[in-house]
Amino acid sequence: MLAHVRPGGRIATAGGKRAPTWALPANVYLRYAMRRYTTTMEGFDRPWRILETLLPDLRVEPLLLGGAYVAWGTTARNGA
Repeated sequence: MLAHVRPGGRIATAGGKRAPTWALPANVYLRYAMRRYTTTMEGFDRPWRILETLLPDLRVEPLLLGGAYVAWGTTARNGA
């Protein structure tokens, strides 16, 4: 996706993530909802981890008791 965005362009993503341990119902639902799309929950604590290294101003907002997120940021500008 980043290869198709101009320098200084905006990227946004959203999805499920592992909720805090106190939000057990959210984690149970997440496992149920994602069972057709994933084989492991590895990396679901911070699914935006790779974007953190590529988008210098990445912001993440948790949703649904921490069981989902929206993340957005701007790609680096050339020469910056």
